[in-house]
Amino acid sequence: MKDLRISLYDLFGYLLPGLAFFAAAAVFFWAVFIPNKPLAWLQLSTEKWVVILLIGYFFGHMAHAIGNLCMKLFKSPEETFLSTNQSGSMPQSIIDAAKSRANKIIGVEVKDLTSECLFRICDESIAQYSSSPDRDIYQYREGFYRGLWVSFFLLSLSLVIRIWFSGTVLNIANAGGVRSIFFAFGFFVS
Repeated sequence: MKDLRISLYDLFGYLLPGLAFFAAAAVFFWAVFIPNKPLAWLQLSTEKWVVILLIGYFFGHMAHAIGNLCMKLFKSPEETFLSTNQSGSMPQSIIDAAKSRANKIIGVEVKDLTSECLFRICDESIAQYSSSPDRDIYQYREGFYRGLWVSFFLLSLSLVIRIWFSGTVLNIANAGGVRSIFFAFGFFVS
């Protein structure tokens, strides 16, 4: 247990998007399966919060994987950035120099190196042979943004589904008792 380390990548790449995904999944479950029950804030013990954090961390991995799968539907940033003669791409001379250096690194002359493969070779060589502290920051930010994109998409979908049910009630507990806040989402349907 003394070697257990929590990095920024664990916190920002997995835990925060995972907690957002967990909250979105809870709202989705509420909106679809128990729409007539009021949503209430629960007082949870420390053990239950630890379980929620672990579930959030797991959901963060799942949201990150879903985000990676969704990225395959779109044109990758590597392809846009390292393709020739496209708007937003690097100059051809830099791309050629990177391909030449990548061929030297792997020790094989590859003429038709894809932009994705070129990026992976360059990224891996920087990770192994260079000191780049910013690389870790960009890595966890990429996971953070992809995971949050998936989480907020699910939350948006949940709220759109919830709009179709009228009489949404939220119970918020305070020291003086329980107040009910009524939202009139039903006016979209009626």
